[in-house]
Amino acid sequence: MSGEAPLLAHVGNLDQATGGCGAAGGVGDILDHMTDTQLYFAVGLPCLTVIASLVVSLLGIRGVRETSKEIREDIREIRTDIKIIVQKLGAMDLEIGKLMDRKS
Repeated sequence: MSGEAPLLAHVGNLDQATGGCGAAGGVGDILDHMTDTQLYFAVGLPCLTVIASLVVSLLGIRGVRETSKEIREDIREIRTDIKIIVQKLGAMDLEIGKLMDRKS
């Protein structure tokens, strides 16, 4: 055991202490009893879950971008409307000023 890495020595001791089976069994023992299908499910399902969550989050980001574009367009329209209102108020102020000059 002196030639083995310290971590591997502890794993070997754990396998010896548990008899290589049970809840604390070694990794090699677990892989010996696992079928290929079980292994594919154990590795594949978490990978598919991560990929699916990434796709969903990307779609959500796209939706936010489209919504923000619509909001920007609405803000541009509001700015244009405000400019028109300000111009009309300026014209009304001039007309009111002319009327006040005629009365005095």
